[in-house]
Amino acid sequence: PCYNKAVVEHGVLKTYLYNRKAARKDGVPSTGNGFKAGLTAPIKTAVTNFYLAPGQRSQEELLADMGEGILITDITGLHAGANTVSGDFSLSAEGFLVTEGKLGRAVEQITVAGNFYELLKNITEAANDLYFTSGGKGAPSVRVREMDIAGK
Repeated sequence: PCYNKAVVEHGVLKTYLYNRKAARKDGVPSTGNGFKAGLTAPIKTAVTNFYLAPGQRSQEELLADMGEGILITDITGLHAGANTVSGDFSLSAEGFLVTEGKLGRAVEQITVAGNFYELLKNITEAANDLYFTSGGKGAPSVRVREMDIAGK
């Protein structure tokens, strides 16, 4: 059965996710994460109600503290621009310039690049605006210390 579990807590990996078959192979209890996409589909390990915990302050407060930067509102190209093994990515993005802590003009056709694992280490704060997608995964806005961005 499914149950609530912290996968990462205070920056420390607490558990991997397992379906029954994978758990048996590794000699550990299942975490209840076995799912099928359809009646004849194979069982896979997947997540539901998976989210990054929200912080205390609003997105506007995070932007005000940031001063200068870019608010990324959309990324595309995960199917081709991300290496799931190394964590390296180069993705098309769009958003808004932030000047003196306020949203400015829109930016599009920019590229963000880096390493997913390093990106996680560079998160300095999460906002209180947790949002779930239709796929049962959620995240609040996050402020990242630095990231490589190309474009105008």
